[in-house]
Amino acid sequence: MRHTPFYLFVVLLFVRPAYAQTTQPEKQTDSITRLFIQAMNGIRPDSAYQFLGEDMRKQYSPEKWQKTFHAGIQPMVPFKDLQFAGTKDGMNVYHVNSTIPLLLYAHLDARGKIDGFWFDNPNKATKPAKVLSDNPLKSRLDTIVEAAVRPYMQLSGSVGLSTGIRYNGQDYFYNYGTIRLGGDTLPDNHTIYEIGSITKTFTSTLLALAVVQKKVTLDQPITEFLPDSVAANPALKGITLKQLANHTAGFPKLPSNLDWTRPEQPYEHYDQAHLFRYMKTATLVSTPGKVYAYSNLGVGLLGVILERIYGMDYAALVSKYITGPQGMKHTGIAVYGKTAQGYDGTLRAAEMWDMNSVKSAGMLRSDAADLLKYATLQLEEGKDPLHQAITLAHQPTFNDGTTKIGLAWNYVQQQDDWIWHNGMTGGFRSYLVADTATHNAVVVLANSSNGTEVIGQQILIYLK
Repeated sequence: MRHTPFYLFVVLLFVRPAYAQTTQPEKQTDSITRLFIQAMNGIRPDSAYQFLGEDMRKQYSPEKWQKTFHAGIQPMVPFKDLQFAGTKDGMNVYHVNSTIPLLLYAHLDARGKIDGFWFDNPNKATKPAKVLSDNPLKSRLDTIVEAAVRPYMQLSGSVGLSTGIRYNGQDYFYNYGTIRLGGDTLPDNHTIYEIGSITKTFTSTLLALAVVQKKVTLDQPITEFLPDSVAANPALKGITLKQLANHTAGFPKLPSNLDWTRPEQPYEHYDQAHLFRYMKTATLVSTPGKVYAYSNLGVGLLGVILERIYGMDYAALVSKYITGPQGMKHTGIAVYGKTAQGYDGTLRAAEMWDMNSVKSAGMLRSDAADLLKYATLQLEEGKDPLHQAITLAHQPTFNDGTTKIGLAWNYVQQQDDWIWHNGMTGGFRSYLVADTATHNAVVVLANSSNGTEVIGQQILIYLK
């Protein structure tokens, strides 16, 4: 029997005997599978249910299917880049990208309905079972965390991990693995990691604060804040500050004039002169405001604009308005203390990124204690400028049915209470998810290339 690794938490829909054979051509299975995925990506569980065969419907009534879908599958959508990889034991096998890369297996019954459909992890565990941890395994929460994290730590490539959880008004911290490969030092809630693109939510908060302080409006053109020689580019005329923050400006993910001499540090020489030189002749990949296209370049430019608005560098802005008032002493660009060593997918030690002029897109570092403070801040209400800015940053600014986003903050579709962002650098992964209805939150930091999103989602689901 096949079993989905529990850390994926995508519920095992149906397990069929390994000796069963495909009864329909691969092409028909492929067609039905793609329609099924399309229904799930569109958050249409009723439509998806129509593709299930008799055997699966015996296991899943419409009501049970709805619960299974919303609890176990919906947090993983959209499923992207579905690629047929071949067949195995009569099953169609696909590569698909979700919050992490997955393998997808699908099989049809004699009537052309789905009687086998599940996800698996392409990176099987190869490490010994023993992993350092400070989890006491005494409470229900301890058990939930262990179930989510332990299988992850068994994956090839995993080194260390710290997670912070806000639950029923209390903070909890758990640590696994080591801060360096081959070492014996367990991380703790003050171990420093790169947080990558979670930085973008700090940048969007600063933009929202500038709006609260009446320095700007979200719909102001970016050309009002750029040098004349840059603003003269007609392609930039229709772009607003809001569109930089919600990835709808039309910029590519990266500029074309990065120096790839050292791929492990693609941004280190990308100073403001390089950025403005690119912007003078930049062309857009889509009409501003119409298409979501994730862009480090766009949020990096937003950070430069905020520096020009406030007359302060980005690190000072973050410290003055966010981390300083919140007592987040281990969050910033230059942070000192017990620091984890990051590792790439080959377990080669990775340098911490120097993102130079586009640092506002992903250069902050933090620890689990600070990042959980920041997550808890997203759950609070207040009338002071910072809390007003946070409320504004959460407000949806774009929704195409697949992607719903505020100012950098992402929403889980049809789960309007969940806001999240993840991060990825050369040797670190991070994830923050907050449930504004239950006031629970989870942050996960890891010093490896294995994605941490599923861990945070699984913990939050079980808390709810």
